[in-house]
Amino acid sequence: MPDFEIPGVGTLVYHEAGSGPEVVFLHSALMDSRQWDREIREFADRCRVIAVDLPGFGQSSDPTRPLDPADPLFSLMDHLGIARAHWVGSSLGGSIAIHAAIRNPQRVRSLFVAGTGMFGFVPNSVADEPPIYRAYEAAWEAHDIEAVINTGASIWLDGLSPSPASITETARQTFLGAYRDRLLNHPWSSPPFVLQNDMEGVLRLEPPAMVVIGENDTDYCLALADWLQQSVAAVTVHHMPGAAHFPNLSRPEEFRGLLRDWLRIHSA
Repeated sequence: MPDFEIPGVGTLVYHEAGSGPEVVFLHSALMDSRQWDREIREFADRCRVIAVDLPGFGQSSDPTRPLDPADPLFSLMDHLGIARAHWVGSSLGGSIAIHAAIRNPQRVRSLFVAGTGMFGFVPNSVADEPPIYRAYEAAWEAHDIEAVINTGASIWLDGLSPSPASITETARQTFLGAYRDRLLNHPWSSPPFVLQNDMEGVLRLEPPAMVVIGENDTDYCLALADWLQQSVAAVTVHHMPGAAHFPNLSRPEEFRGLLRDWLRIHSA
């Protein structure tokens, strides 16, 4: 995997494959670029695919100073000679993609985000947390890596539903391995991103945006998807039955079909 040294930030490691319209893939806070292994293979025959280990994740180094999360990605695009790209993000990666589109819409051709968060969003009402959240928090406090990983998988990979998302063993092991590596090789605290609030900026979002949300995702992500659909003209929301926080892992064919159609339409 190639890497790129950013002064004052550290080393950013990324995959690059294929040719055609540029697509930047950004992973969740529980994984690294391995989240997109299947998408890299699937789309490299029609797109120039770049999948990044965000600062503080995967093989990228831990940031040496607080940073705006979009800045290293704009720097990487400059390094690769990419003026504009489609941005595909999951969870934290979706938050960063939305933020990048607000910061510099000229560099974002379109957004395709799944189970996304958004910097500054707080739901109007918060449901009582299921007991497993307390087990997750207790495991985190105890620095019990295996308990953190297993309870995290129950919450975000399987989903808190009587009918858990269907996950292949390969996808499950990819999730568990990436999350384990994150906890073993990087500080447990979040990367030192400068705090952002995109609540006002997103109302003027320019690039077209698709939000994919699993029916068994967290209350926060479901509330955000509803708010974006109601508040932002550029946003289209697709609800995916049988998926939780990671639609590309639980409904891979449906997810990639949606993304394939999206890129075809918005690359014309």
